[in-house]
Amino acid sequence: MQSYSRSHVTNAALRQSILDRVAREREITAELLADIAEFDERQLYREEGYESLSAWCIGVLHLSKDCAHKRIHAARAARQHPAIFHMVATGRLHLTAVVVLATALKPLTAEAALELLEAAAHKTVEQIELILAGRFPKPDVMERIGRVAAEVAPERLQLVANPEEQLALRQVSRERTSVTPRSPGRYLVQLMFDEDMHADMEEIRNLSADSAPPDLQEIIRRAMKDHLAKLRKRRFVATSRPGHSRGSRDPRHIPAHVKRAVWERDGGQCTFVSASGHRCEARRHLQHDHVLEVSRGGDASIGNIRLRCHAHNQLTAEQTFGADFMRHKRLAAQAVRAAKDEECRAIAIAERTRAEADREARRANAEAERESRRAQLEAKRETRRAERARIELEKARAREAQELEQDPDRSVIPWLRALGLSLPEARQSARACEHMIDASMEDKLKVATGAWARARYPNARRSWTNASAR
Repeated sequence: MQSYSRSHVTNAALRQSILDRVAREREITAELLADIAEFDERQLYREEGYESLSAWCIGVLHLSKDCAHKRIHAARAARQHPAIFHMVATGRLHLTAVVVLATALKPLTAEAALELLEAAAHKTVEQIELILAGRFPKPDVMERIGRVAAEVAPERLQLVANPEEQLALRQVSRERTSVTPRSPGRYLVQLMFDEDMHADMEEIRNLSADSAPPDLQEIIRRAMKDHLAKLRKRRFVATSRPGHSRGSRDPRHIPAHVKRAVWERDGGQCTFVSASGHRCEARRHLQHDHVLEVSRGGDASIGNIRLRCHAHNQLTAEQTFGADFMRHKRLAAQAVRAAKDEECRAIAIAERTRAEADREARRANAEAERESRRAQLEAKRETRRAERARIELEKARAREAQELEQDPDRSVIPWLRALGLSLPEARQSARACEHMIDASMEDKLKVATGAWARARYPNARRSWTNASAR
């Protein structure tokens, strides 16, 4: 047995041994990344009975989940930018640095990626993060105080494109919920309740028909059973009273009773078995696969349907129809999906543009309406100002006329009043001499009385004129 004691080694030799072994480890790591990248490209893990490269690394290489993910992520980044292999072999980059740089390297050209890799050489993770922050700045995060989400669903993680946000969400979920084995068949579950969940739990206890209110474990057990029944019903129409299928003209349609029977028979697990006898352990995202393909006359019977994960479903199709045929089919499907996505994006952009135009039109209409109201208010104010000015002018004229009426030296009205004329008659007669500014009071009075006489006796002038004519 090899001895791992180093007590007999001198200090200089021990230091040199560490340097040599680290150098060899870096070279081996670079070779391992190259092998993993090619293994991933060929998808050889499927033939070994595993649904993904990560599951193969964990099951065959016995790596931890974090170590497997780190090497796979670095291998894929190095396959896209081969300069990473040499930089890892020479110690200029470590695995964590490659993982941190991977996301930023994806959209870059070869020259830009090489320049970024050179800038990150021999840098710590913190220094690399500063470099990325300087080259790819992000907007400031607004301050926010709020409740932590009760759980982070996988669907929500898939919708988050930013890996940092995904990591933060996973960290929140990991801190809030944990499952730890305590003894054979027993697990310790720690989770946090929000106010709604706590209120529901108390209401369940209050409404329980049992003699004693159920404890939390029993409540969760019943809730899980009910939810599992709903999921089974949604997945393959599980029911205790199965009915008769109405059939379908689609040859690819699988009746509900066939799905139930296949699920029970296969135990809810992928049925692919490798040449070494290893059965795929995938239990999520399973698909119903035809043993004899529909294109070759296969039907949807219980004996012709099996459960397969996506990876082994694709592997079986490639083995049957050929890898090139399936690759072209996938490319065609990707093109269709891309066209649909592009159409959806165009529709979304059109909707946003139309919504923005509507908002702009509403904003313009509101502004025009405000301007119209302002104009109307200004016109009303101007009308009121003009009315006040007219009233003030009339008052001033009235005061002036009153003053004139009371002054015998300036107006003939007092003299006319003295002759017995009424005030309206005197004012009407006085208008006849308003233009006689420099005339004497006697002349003004003659003209005013003459105007009064003509207005009072209009026929007298006509009779006098006719008599003169005769």
